[in-house]
Amino acid sequence: RKRPDKHTLTGFINHLTSTGRPEGVVHLLFVILPELRLIDHPATTGEALPAVKMRRDQALRRAVKHGPYVYAALINALSKAGQVGLAERVFLLGQQAERASCIPEYAEGTPPWRLTVHAYTSLMQCYANIAHRRHTAHRETNHSLGSALLNPRVRWKPKAHHHRKGYAQ
Repeated sequence: RKRPDKHTLTGFINHLTSTGRPEGVVHLLFVILPELRLIDHPATTGEALPAVKMRRDQALRRAVKHGPYVYAALINALSKAGQVGLAERVFLLGQQAERASCIPEYAEGTPPWRLTVHAYTSLMQCYANIAHRRHTAHRETNHSLGSALLNPRVRWKPKAHHHRKGYAQ
């Protein structure tokens, strides 16, 4: 079974978003972007995600091949669906893929790219909507980085150990 290319995928995500059905992207997110399971985020504390079958390097190579417009479209759809935690996870994966795309010969046939301003703007709009309490789904759940860090009962610690070095220590 052949997977859709990045242009078809971007068009499909934008179609769902512009027709008022961004929740459809939420239901398909881990099918569209299985690499998202690599991201360590407080929104996963209550979830039991299936084990990732692919190696991290292989998953990151696939994430690079998606390109910046897929990430911008996904973040926009998740923002409009009120899914802050998922939007943040997609953004973090997009940033990792962006950095990896600048490594020569990392993902063959894919030129280096940068996340578009649309990805950053969509994430900021998502935060603004939550701050103004425009999304009812967010009030019912506790799945965003902001609400997880503000809630004293949530004790999330990153799995990565790079946060213990230097100034962050």
